[in-house]
Amino acid sequence: MMSSDSTGRASPFSGDEDYNGNGYDLAAHLKRKELFTQRKQREFIPDNKKDDSYWDRRRRNNEAAKRSREKRRFNDMVLEQRVVELTKENHVLKAQLDAIKNKYNICGENLVSVDQIMATLPTNEQVLSSTKRVKISNTPPLVFPLARTPVSQPPLTPQPGPPTPLHHLQ
Repeated sequence: MMSSDSTGRASPFSGDEDYNGNGYDLAAHLKRKELFTQRKQREFIPDNKKDDSYWDRRRRNNEAAKRSREKRRFNDMVLEQRVVELTKENHVLKAQLDAIKNKYNICGENLVSVDQIMATLPTNEQVLSSTKRVKISNTPPLVFPLARTPVSQPPLTPQPGPPTPLHHLQ
């Protein structure tokens, strides 16, 4: 069940104790998580009760734990690769933006309102729900290289002056 805060954004929890208007309250979330992650006390199994079914359960549990660890490692590797790709893309986009600003002597702060942009920013939950979660198979992850485009390219046709700003954000 989703609730919303005063800004109208949806909170992923039924109560707002772990959520504030800017995102999750990490301390409250960790405290809440701490309550649920306490492991069950191991019970000692005497040797006379360790029959074939016990060892079969142990073997299956060990295999499942191994698969779980491998899956987590794979997911971590995919996530790390995505972070690297996005960091590179962000770096290229910033360089391109700086080149455009310098070439046309544009100050972006005069063209758009930061408040308007932030008001339309999707929540973390919306961003994460829009990404597709791929079921893990035995195939290696697909890595798409960034398109290598020069930071500044000469215009194809001579342009008389700076481009006119778009006013769709008013």
